[in-house]
Amino acid sequence: RRTVPTAAPVTCDESQWTDVTLVCGECRVLIAGARERYGGLCDEFCAAVGKRCVGAWEERADSCEVSHAVGCSVSLGDTDDAICQCE
Repeated sequence: RRTVPTAAPVTCDESQWTDVTLVCGECRVLIAGARERYGGLCDEFCAAVGKRCVGAWEERADSCEVSHAVGCSVSLGDTDDAICQCE
């Protein structure tokens, strides 16, 4: 009988990540400076913390509330905040 290894759950230490304003969930954060430091891309933010992006959203009123999904490689334009999920 063969056993198939299960993937370990992804865990993150968001306290070690730069530019985090709020932790919105496991590996999901509201970041500041998205446009200036990361070109408005969650792909770039996640790479900077040694992870890969699996989700990106425009936030509402500097909170963890999602306005709309934008995609990891889509620029957030003029906004300077974003919710990024990295694993």
